[in-house]
Amino acid sequence: MSKFAAVMASGAVQIAPGDSVAVALCDLGAGEKLAIGGRIVVANQPIPKGHKLAMAPHQVGDRVVKYGFPIGSVTAAIATGDHVHSHNLTTALSGEAAYAYSPEPEATQGMASTATFSGFVRADGRVGTRNEIWVLPTVGCVARTAQKIAAAAQAQGSIAGIHAFGHPHGCSQLGGDLDGTRAILAAL
Repeated sequence: MSKFAAVMASGAVQIAPGDSVAVALCDLGAGEKLAIGGRIVVANQPIPKGHKLAMAPHQVGDRVVKYGFPIGSVTAAIATGDHVHSHNLTTALSGEAAYAYSPEPEATQGMASTATFSGFVRADGRVGTRNEIWVLPTVGCVARTAQKIAAAAQAQGSIAGIHAFGHPHGCSQLGGDLDGTRAILAAL
């Protein structure tokens, strides 16, 4: 099985075989049994749809792995089958990336007669531009997965450009940080 092959169960999915958590595909009730990756895991408490379920026990300070990458550190002991969320997990994000705004100089007025663009002429005389597909992960922990998706799609060769725009934000963000990441992605 590849590193990113999802292991499905009725009710949960483990994205990568080595992940220490699975994601609830629907609301799970306490005591609900799930067969995931050849194991039976029992939900110890209700787990909302989209939230994480521990596939193994975790001690304080352990890393939680999702999508094949660490997404946070455990703040309170977690048993197999426990709900894993902000009450027992803290972000693994740290540091700052240096970014700089470097706008292109404005075009000079009066150049309309010589202006060009990268496009093509259709058979009926109309013009078109190249199409691109952007893969925008909503959270940083899937940035590498987004790159792999873009590379696989680009290998098909039918579209001018397929690009992944990964970033290091989102997996454990809350409040204003999460709102800022959402605003930046929406602005793209």
